[in-house]
Amino acid sequence: MLAFSSFIEMEPSRRLNVITGDNGLGKTFLLESAWRAKTGSWAEIPAYPPNIKNRSEISYRLSKNTKQNSPKNCIIKYDVQRGIWIGDKQTNSTMSGVVVYARVDGSYITYDSVIPTDVVEKQNRFLSFNDVLNGINGTIEGLIRDWVKWGMDTKKYPFEILVDVLREISPPDLGELRPGMPVRLPKEPREIPTIVHPCGEIPIIHVSAGVKRIVSLAYLIVWAWYEHKENAKLYNKNAENRMVILIDEIESHLHPKWQRTILPALLEIQQYLAEELEIQFFVSTHSPLVLASVETCFDEQTDRLFHLKQIKQNDPKHNQKIPKIELNKFFEIPKKFLK
Repeated sequence: MLAFSSFIEMEPSRRLNVITGDNGLGKTFLLESAWRAKTGSWAEIPAYPPNIKNRSEISYRLSKNTKQNSPKNCIIKYDVQRGIWIGDKQTNSTMSGVVVYARVDGSYITYDSVIPTDVVEKQNRFLSFNDVLNGINGTIEGLIRDWVKWGMDTKKYPFEILVDVLREISPPDLGELRPGMPVRLPKEPREIPTIVHPCGEIPIIHVSAGVKRIVSLAYLIVWAWYEHKENAKLYNKNAENRMVILIDEIESHLHPKWQRTILPALLEIQQYLAEELEIQFFVSTHSPLVLASVETCFDEQTDRLFHLKQIKQNDPKHNQKIPKIELNKFFEIPKKFLK
């Protein structure tokens, strides 16, 4: 559970958590706070309290393992004089497993619990969209190199997993997203992966923005899980069976028909990564089509929809109307989103 002072309290479900509401009400803040709770650090820029005269804190309960019966209670408080968030020793507790955060600007952040905490820059990897495509020396090979390298591996691993995930999340109109043959392009020393398209085999750098975003998401999920297992071997640790995927504005760049299929498709990718893997999703959206898409797969026992709305209340000190954020929990899809 995440509790945001006296304003917002969120108790996530163990599989799917969909957050919706108007602009500026805190959907991204909820995702950023979920990242902070699960990884022990802010994704990029720490939250800053709007009123430093009032006490600001974030409290959460975190279970390192879903089978653990007694989650740790943690609180971080904002230290105004130092300008940082501080907490007790329990606050250093982090989730065991992998976290992938797809941000609305196309960048990503990934977290891997098996990497030692003293290697912070490796444990938390910030990746721009260009980094995802082209890689960063010592951090990630990138989609272009890994796609070709994985495809040439005689074991076809993890290439076959990537193929399965791409097939699962393919858009309705374009047909199955499947790899074509790599090609060379002018002024490009590398072989470039291609996607089989109704118009032919299109180099990945030339596909539409929507296809790029979903293909890069598929790659990052497969890459993060593959790296987690490889790192577990390198650091002589057991691979975990837990992954958290956070996606901000999942509908970005997607055709309305694709918005109706992408979320149910993502719920199916676990079967391709590992049979024992548990995936928890936190997804924000403005799209009624995305909300309507989960009607057929929504399970009250494992899924929740959170709708943020703004209400007014009197400030007793200044006798003024001030905005307050209220988070309503729905345990079934509201009918207005299904029309």
